Order: sequence, then C-alpha cells, then structure tokens
Amino acid sequence: MNKKILRERRTKFLALLMSLLMVFSLLPIEALAYNCITDGGQSAHSYGSNITEIPATCMSPKILRKFCTRNNGSYDKCDGYLDTTEGEINPDAHDWDWTNVQINWAADYSTCTATLVCKLNSNHKETKTVNTTIQSDTTSCTQDGSITYSAVFEGKIGEKTTTVEIKAQGHQWGDWFEDPAQFESYYKKAFVGETLKAATCMVAGFHARQCTVCGIQEGKALNDSNAHIWDKGKITKKATCTEKGELTFTCTLNNTHTMKEEIAIDENAHSWDEGKVTTAPTCSSKGEKTFTCTLNKAHTKKEEINIDPNAHSWDEGKVTTAPTCSSKGEKLFTCTLNKEHTKKEEIDIDPNAHSWDEGKVTTAPTCSSKGEKLFTCTLNKEHTKKEEIDID
Repeated sequence: MNKKILRERRTKFLALLMSLLMVFSLLPIEALAYNCITDGGQSAHSYGSNITEIPATCMSPKILRKFCTRNNGSYDKCDGYLDTTEGEINPDAHDWDWTNVQINWAADYSTCTATLVCKLNSNHKETKTVNTTIQSDTTSCTQDGSITYSAVFEGKIGEKTTTVEIKAQGHQWGDWFEDPAQFESYYKKAFVGETLKAATCMVAGFHARQCTVCGIQEGKALNDSNAHIWDKGKITKKATCTEKGELTFTCTLNNTHTMKEEIAIDENAHSWDEGKVTTAPTCSSKGEKTFTCTLNKAHTKKEEINIDPNAHSWDEGKVTTAPTCSSKGEKLFTCTLNKEHTKKEEIDIDPNAHSWDEGKVTTAPTCSSKGEKLFTCTLNKEHTKKEEIDID
C-alpha cells in the first residue's frame, strides 16, 4: 500500500474522531453519568462506609457524604450519594475572592487598605491596612515628577503599588538666618558663601536660608533701615489724668535716629489745687477738705481734717460768781457740741457793785434842815455813800 493511500485513510480517521468528540461534547452531563436506580433498575442505592467530609463555611455547616458503591459493570460508578449535616456554620470560614481584592489608598498615601469579599456572601468582608513606603520619587521643587507608593500585604494579596503624578511646588524656604552658628545648627550644614551677619540701620547685613524640601541654600544682602539698637528710653512728656505721655528712644548706633512711644494716660497723675475746706473740723468731729484737679475739674479728692480741740461752739455763758466792787466775778461757758467742754472767763470788778450796810445817821434832820446818813460797803469799808434825810 503506497504512502498516499495511508495518508488519505489517516486523514479520514482523524476527521471521524473529531466528529465523535464534538458529538460527545454537546451531550448533557446527565447523559454520560450512570445511576443504579434510573439506569440499573435498582430500588435503592447501596451506600458504603466511605465518607467524604465537606468542611463548614460561613454559610453552611459541615457535610458528611456517603457514595453508592454500585457500577454498571464496566468503569462507570453510580453517581448516587447521601448528605448528612453535622455541627454549625463556621462564621470565620470564608471563601475569599482573591482575584478581585478591593484596594484603597489614603488621601496622603501614607496607608493602604485591602478589602476581601467572600464569594459565598458578598456582605462578608475583611479589611487589612498597612503603612506604605515610597518605591521611587522623581519629583523636585522645580520640576514635575511622580511618586510610586508601595504597600506590602501578607499572604496572597502581596504587594500593591500606585503612582501619583506631582506638579512642582517650588522651594519651601525656611527662615532667614543672620548668625552662622545658628544657621549651621538648624540645618546641620555650613553655609558656603559670604559671612552671615545682621543688618543694622547703618551697616548692610548678609542672611541665608535653606529649602526644607530639597536642602538647596541661598543668601542675600540685606539693608534694614529699621534695624536700630534702642536705648532704654527717656520720658519726654509725662502722662497725666487727661493726656498721654511720651517716651523717646535714641539709637545707640546713630543718635539722630529716634523713636517715640506713647505712655498711656495715668488716671492717678493729677495736679491738685490748694484745696477748700468744705466741712470745718470741730472739737468733737473731723472736717473735710476738697481738692480739685487743675487739669480736669471733674476730678476731685477729699481729705479729712483732724479734730480741732479748740474749735468749740460756746453758749451765751452763765455767771457763776458775780463781780463786786472789790473782786472780779466768773462766767462759765459750755460747748454746744460737747457739754463736757467748758471754759471760764473773769468778769471785771464792778465799781458799783457794793454791799451797803444799814447806814449811820451822821447829821440828824431838823424842822428846817435836812439830815445825812452815811452808808459803808461791807466789802470795802473805804467805799461809802451819803444819802440826805428829809426835813423832820
């Protein structure tokens, strides 16, 4: 048999085989399975002792399965089986969908969260959060770039990455420094350039600063006309109760540079007049003196005046000893403010205040002439008086 015929027969056989395979592939599974009851005419399955355990899940309890031991006499076993349940649902036994893990990055990409969804129940979820690391960074202060963040999870999730495009933000400059030691201490490196120094109102200075992001440094000369060194200041105008004062500072570098500051109104800085006695003191009570501020008449103050032991208010007095022709009398005055306060005053001798005796007839009266009677003062015998006696 020649080779051509062999090739033709082989080709026809292969075509027939492919056709049969296509027919079998189109048959339902049930058409290929064997069942000892429906196909073998048996009344019941014959279960053996072999048991297959189907573990419990988050949705179903554990299942024990026994299989029928019959076959159709060739290689097809009976597909009959018996299931019995045992135990309870295992809420932790999920069938996670590892092909559809939900990944969420934090707004600042500092963390990443993976969410697993159970294929048995989509409401069953589990989240895992890890800190991220920067895998690559092509950004700079002056050029656009990107940052790739990496999040590494344990188990099947593995590593997840995301790349964020970043626009250049420009340099983020720190403070200006004028002291080299301070600058080096702050940035941990020396400034290469001119010597740093502070500007004053008289001399230009040189300051430096550094970008807090990329570390680049820059320096510049500074003229500061306001960088004075002031003295302690001198009061050039005192504050009063009605007006602010003034404090003048002079720059120690140039005494033509001055600065003035207001001094707040001093509510106690009055200018008092000599005061006016509004209540005079007496022997028993204090008085009061009122002072008025010459700057503002609405501002007044009052001061007590001590009791004046001599400031009495005397009554009209009462004669306690009447004066006579030979001795002074006495009058007692009582203070109307305090009756315990009294004073005595002498009453001058009254030359007419005699105390006459009964008198003595020194010339008896007659029918034609008057007589005379002599009276002598009992207080002073030198004091006498004469009285006529009518004609008898």
